Amino acid sequence: MTWIKTIPEDKATGDLKRAYEEVLRTRGKISNIMRAQSLNPTVLNSFLELYVSLVFGKSGLSRGERETIATIISAQNRCDYCVMHHGEALRFYLKNGDQLKDLKQGRQPENVPTRTKALIDYALELTLEPGR
Repeated sequence: MTWIKTIPEDKATGDLKRAYEEVLRTRGKISNIMRAQSLNPTVLNSFLELYVSLVFGKSGLSRGERETIATIISAQNRCDYCVMHHGEALRFYLKNGDQLKDLKQGRQPENVPTRTKALIDYALELTLEPGR
C-alpha cells in the first residue's frame, strides 16, 4: 500500500464515491494508483479518462500491442507496479512465457512479428534516447 494518505472505499463520499463506484462496476477493484489520487477526485477522473482512452480507445494498435509497449517501457523505467499491472494484462494476449518474461525484464524478446519488433524498438528509442 502507498504511504500517501488515501481515502478507502468505505469512507468515500460525493465525487470520489461516484468515481470508486464506477471503477468497481467496470473493473471490479480499486487499484493503488487510483487510491493514491483519492484526495482529488477531479484528478482521479481525469486519470481514468486518459487511461481508458490510451488502453481501450480507437487506435491503430491492438490491445496486446499496447500492453506489450507498456510492459517493456515500465520495465525500462523500473516501475515494478506498472510491470506487474501491464504484464498481467499482456499474459492474456501473449501466450509465450519466455517472451513475457523478456518484456517484463525490459528486453526485446526473440521471434516476435516484425511489426511488434518495430513497435518495441521505437518505444524503447523514445524512452531511452528521446532527443535522437
